[in-house]
Amino acid sequence: MPFHRAEILRTIAARLLDLAIHTDGRLRETGNADFAIHPAMYRRDAAYADTLSRRT
Repeated sequence: MPFHRAEILRTIAARLLDLAIHTDGRLRETGNADFAIHPAMYRRDAAYADTLSRRT
């Protein structure tokens, strides 16, 4: 069953936002600075994937 490109990109964006939220939580729970830059990166990539999904 083929999927439409826009649908795939929307799913990618949603999963990246989920990952950002999860990583924010891990940062709060552990205080591990390694988690600090990742949520912003995931949110930026999610916004980009969302933008691409609207162009298809």
